[in-house]
Amino acid sequence: MDNILFSFGVVMPLFLTMVIGFGIKQFKLADAHFFSVANNVCFKVLLPLMIFNNLYTSNIEDIFDIKLIVFCVVSVIALTLLCLLIVPIFVKENAKRGVMVQGMFRSNYLLYGLPLITELSDSAGVAILSMLIVIIIPVFNVLAVVVLALFQSEGNKRPSAKTIIKNIFKNPLIIGSIIAVAAFLLKIQLPVFLEKTISSVASIATPLSLIILGGEFNFKNVGHTLKHTAITLFVRLIAAPAVIIFLAIQFGFSGASLCVILTLFACPVAVSSYVMAKNSGGDCDLAVNLVVFSTLFSSVTIFFFVLILRSLGYI
Repeated sequence: MDNILFSFGVVMPLFLTMVIGFGIKQFKLADAHFFSVANNVCFKVLLPLMIFNNLYTSNIEDIFDIKLIVFCVVSVIALTLLCLLIVPIFVKENAKRGVMVQGMFRSNYLLYGLPLITELSDSAGVAILSMLIVIIIPVFNVLAVVVLALFQSEGNKRPSAKTIIKNIFKNPLIIGSIIAVAAFLLKIQLPVFLEKTISSVASIATPLSLIILGGEFNFKNVGHTLKHTAITLFVRLIAAPAVIIFLAIQFGFSGASLCVILTLFACPVAVSSYVMAKNSGGDCDLAVNLVVFSTLFSSVTIFFFVLILRSLGYI
């Protein structure tokens, strides 16, 4: 019973916060423009500050786990390659192929993962996940660009390697991570008033990001993408995390490290995947539905993953 209550306590605050965002939109307290602007502020200001604060207030030497980093990176790449091999066999439309593969390997572990790890683990887990961001974000971005380029529709210009690299280092989340690591290496100590300001502003990122996710829910255009949505979500929310978490346990991961792995691979499809899919000529309706329904159903699947791992004593 305690494990059920713990799992319920992890998932429900996240779900209810998204419900608030959905309610705000339904009662017309805010429109699509508000959520678009709020998402921009969250991505470019609040999340980078949150990541900086998590790393700045942690001892990076203690949380830098090369074994965990290698495991996560190899798992993401292996999952991507496996999906690249299997999806084209069953799906014939390029516009859907790239979107499905991206949805299967690219999780929303920033907007959903950071709040989840906050509920699931202690400050060590949050710090480890923040550290992993420095590595995983470039990996996700590069793989997403490559995958979408492979199945890109005619008439859409494919980005050059230079553009890809430039966009990675322009990513606000990467910038926040790099500044925090630089502050650690250079032994920079911020004034107390500045530390408090950053900490206070960063605390807004978690609830606002979930409210934004709820506000962006849209249940239109489901019909013609239902089959492809179901297949992608099965891999994203059940098959991939189950296999990878099993392998992680075999490699000896537990506690905060296993919570981070769960967060990385069990979270819903990344919100940014829609923007990338749209720019590459992918199926936009499918991309939107993957974000919406993976976010909705992940509350259930993550509950059971947490319950099982908690019951077995791994987290």
